[in-house]
This record gives sequence, C-alpha cells and structure tokens, in this order.
Amino acid sequence: MQQISTTIYYNKKDGYIITSDTTIKNTLLHTVVYPVKTIGTECTVEELGQAILQGLYISEKAEPVERNQALSYKFWQISGIKGFSAFSKKYRCVEIIKKDNAFLVAECIRDDDGSYIDAETSENKLSLPLNISSFDIAKIVMELFSTGFYYNKAMETSFTTINNSRISFIPPSENFVDVGDGHTDAYKLFIYGKDTKSYIGFFIDNGYLSYTNEDIKKKWVSLYGELLDYKYDFNNDICPEICVMAHTKDKEIKSLFFKENGGYVELLVEIDISETNASDQQYIREQFDKIVNSIEIK
Repeated sequence: MQQISTTIYYNKKDGYIITSDTTIKNTLLHTVVYPVKTIGTECTVEELGQAILQGLYISEKAEPVERNQALSYKFWQISGIKGFSAFSKKYRCVEIIKKDNAFLVAECIRDDDGSYIDAETSENKLSLPLNISSFDIAKIVMELFSTGFYYNKAMETSFTTINNSRISFIPPSENFVDVGDGHTDAYKLFIYGKDTKSYIGFFIDNGYLSYTNEDIKKKWVSLYGELLDYKYDFNNDICPEICVMAHTKDKEIKSLFFKENGGYVELLVEIDISETNASDQQYIREQFDKIVNSIEIK
C-alpha cells in the first residue's frame, strides 16, 4: 500500500531538506524520491509551507522505484555529510503522513543506531485537517523544530492596525520587556532586557515617502547616519514583500514590511552590536525570527 508522506530535516545553520516518499517495486519498503528540495534558514513561513505541500503532492504522484535505484540514492549527502548516522546527529526530523482523512505530524527521534524512529509510533503526533493551509502547516513544523512542542494558539498576542487588519504573533521570550507602544509610533515594542538599545517592534509609520529602495535608504541614512552596508529585497509573491538590512558602526538593523489593508506593517529589529556580545546578538535574531514565523494577518 502506498504511503503518502514527506519528511523535513532541519539544521539550525543550513536550513531544511524536504523529501518525498515512494515505495520500492514489489515491496512495502519506503524510499525517497529523487530529487529532494533544500530551503535556507531565512525562508518565510509561506515558502516552507508551499515546499511541504509540494513534497506531499510529489509523494502522492510518485511511482514505485527499482531497488537498485533506491539504494544508490543517498539524499542526505546533499548536506555534505557522507554517512546517514552522522547526518542524523546534526539534523532533526519531522515527518508528515497522509492518513485516512488527516495529516499525522510528529518529530522523529534519533535511535541509537542512527536511524529515526517512525512518526506513527510517536506518542506526541498531531492530527491536522487535510485542508490545512500551507502557512499553518509550516508554522507547526517550525514550532516543533524551535521548541520541541507543537504550535499553541494560546501563546499568541495580537493588535489591530490603523487599517483594521488583525496582526497575530507569538511574542519574544521573557528576556524582552513589553513596553506597549513605548510612547512612539509603534503598535508593539519589545526591549531586550539586558540592553535597552536593542529592541524588536511593530511600527505604524517611520516617515517613509514611499517603500521603494531609494526612499527607504534615504530615511535610514537620516535616522542612523552612515550605512556600512545596505540591502533591499522586494518580491510581491511572498510575505513579507520587502526585506531591508543594514549595518552602521554600532547597529545591525533589519526591517520586514508585511502587506495589509491599504499599506504595510513594519517589523523592525535593532541590535546594538557595539556593546552586545555575540551570543546575545544571536539570541535577539532568533527571537525576531520566531516572531516572523508566527505572524498571521487577517
């Protein structure tokens, strides 16, 4: 019997490897369809979700393969790691199986022999509806990888924009202080407790004349002074549409612009790199990514 499934392998540094399953001809043994898909850690929730659903689609359409073909395809070597046992030490694994009228989702724990224990045997597997959106299924997978627990709606907070959009997200950890609007043009502002010069915030309007590369850069120069580097990316097919990054001599700045009713919501992180150690800088980046990966706009 065909098993329709996709497996997502994750390494914090290198990102995701997404595989699709088929069977070996004349057996019930499962194997991976060639080729696999890789996505970097900077991907959006929607990009990962689309890749996951595509992985399930490929599995559903895949024909059984010859045994020698299955044995010769060592998909994990795309990571640069030769042996599977070494690979499974560095990559966590979540499996999604289409079962009857639901998707079963669970993290597969590494066994002593280097293999992963099948998701169907997990006591913590989730059952998700088959019509789940790509965004929601990716959020659940990301939450499994980031915390070991499934995405919990109770963790969310939200606010309403001036354009009457509802923005829901998971706030940063207790190491950040929620100061409300911080007496600024912010919807929400979270200051890193160890360093009040570093913060994450949702902003109403930072005074941009427009959201073009030229106007955002001009505004940032007026706000931050000389920019040592500057990068602007725009893609209206993904969310967020705009990503801007820059460094000054003492700051790292990153802004994401999410399309909403009639405008944009800006999510901004500023990290004081002059006085914040490397470990805390990375921690702030991770908390920023956690917020980004949980955002839902209605």
